[in-house]
Amino acid sequence: MSTSPDRMNVRVGAFILTSITLAIAMVVVIGQQRNTFSSKVQYVTRLESAEGLRRGSPVYVAGVRAGSVTSVALDEKGEVVVRFEVVAETARLLRGDPEGPHPSTVPAGKPRSSMTSIGGQGLLGDKMLEVTVGSSSLPPWPPEAPVFAKSSTDLFDEAEKAMNEVRATAENLRRVTDPLAEGDFGRDLGEIAKHVAEISRMWAEGDGTVQRLLTDRKTADSVSTAIEEIRATGAALSRTARRLDAIIAEIEKGDGSAHELIYGDTLKDSVGRVGDAGKELAAILREIREGNGAIHDLIYGDEGKSMIAHLEEASADIAAITADVRAGKGTIGSLLVDPSLYEDMKRLIGDLERNEILRSLVRYSIKRDEEAGR
Repeated sequence: MSTSPDRMNVRVGAFILTSITLAIAMVVVIGQQRNTFSSKVQYVTRLESAEGLRRGSPVYVAGVRAGSVTSVALDEKGEVVVRFEVVAETARLLRGDPEGPHPSTVPAGKPRSSMTSIGGQGLLGDKMLEVTVGSSSLPPWPPEAPVFAKSSTDLFDEAEKAMNEVRATAENLRRVTDPLAEGDFGRDLGEIAKHVAEISRMWAEGDGTVQRLLTDRKTADSVSTAIEEIRATGAALSRTARRLDAIIAEIEKGDGSAHELIYGDTLKDSVGRVGDAGKELAAILREIREGNGAIHDLIYGDEGKSMIAHLEEASADIAAITADVRAGKGTIGSLLVDPSLYEDMKRLIGDLERNEILRSLVRYSIKRDEEAGR
């Protein structure tokens, strides 16, 4: 059966329209992915090695895709010249001073310029160009000046540093885990567990202080009371310390006797007077020791020795007299020791008191003595 020309034309027209629609869709999708229809700014950077970077590789600014590499070539010095483009709305983030220091040498916290580096993309090993955001205090990066690049040496240093840290961590883990493989360590753990279990059983079943503290309400209350008393004692000590601080501050800043004694001239004058008195006493003692006065002769001369000898003799005589008195010798000794003499004197004095004639005679004698004394 033959097909009419009109039907054929319809099919051809539908095919062409579908193809054009698919083509437009592919262009739009690819264009959105590569920012084909966006305004772009061209930049250049110089690298030590391309490391697989090629034309069309994506460019990321602060982790966001913002452009692509337009060319990768070697110059006469052997450096890799990479030209790339970034959409205009993102290009404002590339900032810095081409005449300023390299960002890798700027201390943390200081303004840094933008810098390029090569990074990996996915597991297939595709490369991409990464660009850092420059500090907002710096001017926009001029497109004609090469953007600072992170050298591959820095990447190798960071990788080596990371490997050293991993190696040190592995060594520390080995040192920690090596004792776990020893038999003695396992036996020690078993002994510790056994002791812990025994202590727990004693706490649960025994009658010690800890067990009573855990189960006896009265013991717990007593401990709580003791803690409260300790806290109250601490508060009292704190208040006392504050009072002492206040007293010390008052002494330091006030104008009382204590302040004058410590910070004034009174104590200084007193100490000065004591010092002067000490000097005078030292002078007197020096004069006694080195002079020719009576005190010097009494202490260092023959007169002092003679006086001491006489004192010793007098002391011996007093001791002999005291011994005779104790033995009842003499009148005083008889008076102290002989009771009959005491009774006779007592009776004599009693007779005198009763005898009016003797009393009158005694009064007369006393009166005469008084008149004669006048």
